[in-house]
Amino acid sequence: MEILVSDALVQCEKIGTSNYYWSFASTAGQAVVYIYHYLTKFISAIAHTHVEQRKRKLHELESECMELESKKTELESKVTQLKSNRVESEERTNHLARLQELELIKKGLEEELQQFQDCDPAILEKKEKAAKLAIQHANRWTENVFAVREYCVRKFNMDGKAFDRSFGISDDFDLLD
Repeated sequence: MEILVSDALVQCEKIGTSNYYWSFASTAGQAVVYIYHYLTKFISAIAHTHVEQRKRKLHELESECMELESKKTELESKVTQLKSNRVESEERTNHLARLQELELIKKGLEEELQQFQDCDPAILEKKEKAAKLAIQHANRWTENVFAVREYCVRKFNMDGKAFDRSFGISDDFDLLD
C-alpha cells in the first residue's frame, strides 16, 4: 500500500488510530494528464531554446563566412595587382632559379641528415636508458622467479632441479649484468 500511496494512486488518511485508504477512478487519469501537459511544456521550452541557440550560432557563422569571403577577394585583388606591377627581369628569373636550386639542395641535405639520425647522441642516450631500464625489469622478474622457486622448494619440499624441469627453466637462467 505504501508504494501506491507514494505513487499518488491511492490516498491515505489517518483518522484516530486507523489508516483509511481510498482511490477514485479519475485520480490516476488526472495524474497522467498533468504529467503529459508538464512534459509537453518542458520539451517545447527546451526545443525553443535549442532552436534559438542554433539560429544564433548559424548567424554568427554566416557573418564570419562573409567576412572571410571579403578578405579572400581583397587578397586576390592585391595578388593580381602585385603581379601586374611586377616587372619580369632577368635578375628576378635568376633569383627564382637559384631559390629552386637551393630548395632542392636543402631537401637533399634533410634526407641525408635523416640517414645519420641513428648516430645522434641524444637518440643514442635515450636508447641506452631504455636498454638499462629493460635490463632492470628483466632482473626484477628473474628475482621473482627465484623467489617463487625458493618458496616452492621450502613449502612443498621440492627439489630445485625438479622445479626447473617442471617449468622449463634452463640451467643458464640467471640475472643479466
